[in-house]
Amino acid sequence: MRILYGLLACLAVLAGCMQVGSTPLASVPPSALNTAKAAAKDVLKDPDSAKFKPGYQAYRLENGDLVVCGVLNAKNSFGGYVGYEPYYVRLRSGQVMHVRVDGENASLACNSAAAGSVNISN
Repeated sequence: MRILYGLLACLAVLAGCMQVGSTPLASVPPSALNTAKAAAKDVLKDPDSAKFKPGYQAYRLENGDLVVCGVLNAKNSFGGYVGYEPYYVRLRSGQVMHVRVDGENASLACNSAAAGSVNISN
């Protein structure tokens, strides 16, 4: 019986998720790029220390969301720069929907966008 309840709970969670395709974009409006960078900075321990490498990748998802991926460096809680790490920001109508600045997970999210198979929850 517990297995049945567990399966039903998993189905309920997955019902809110969907996989969407993506299309690479050559550029994005400056306001969207600024919003993405500000969102990435907001989740850092020291937002003022953020240094963004020039360049980014952008993707338009089938549901209309915009994904911006890039690379940034920032200070950790000890005050030292940690090295350049990827960031991932998903925007919907200019509003931030999801932010990843945690290295490997941000990289995986960006790779999914590049491959055209992004899992999102509504």
